[in-house]
Amino acid sequence: MFAVLSILIVMLTFLLGITRAWFSMSRDGLLPGWFSKTDRHGIPQRVTWIAGVASAFLAGVFPIKAIADLTNIGIPAAIVVVCLAVIIFRYKKPDAHRTFRLPFMPWSRHSACWPPGS
Repeated sequence: MFAVLSILIVMLTFLLGITRAWFSMSRDGLLPGWFSKTDRHGIPQRVTWIAGVASAFLAGVFPIKAIADLTNIGIPAAIVVVCLAVIIFRYKKPDAHRTFRLPFMPWSRHSACWPPGS
C-alpha cells in the first residue's frame, strides 16, 4: 500500500513539474507558443491536459513496476542533467548576472552530479 501511495505522490509531483517546465519553455520560445496559453485563472490547461492524458495512457498500458522503475530512473537522471547544464552554463558564460551564489564553488557543483551510493 505504501509503495502505491508513494508512486501516486511522485507521479502527481511529476505532472505538476512537467506542466510548469513545458509552459515555461513555451513562454521562452523553446516550444510553440500554443502551449503557453492559459485560462482565465492563469493555468496552462493545454499542457496539463496533454501531460495528464499521456500519463493516464502510460499507466493503462504498462504494469506498475515498469512505471515505478521509469520514475526511479528518470528523476535522478533529470537532476544530473540540470546539474551538468548549470556547470556548462557557468563555464560558457562566466560573466552572466547570477541572483544566487553557490557556496563552496567550484567543489559543490560537482558533488551534485555524483550518482548516489557510489
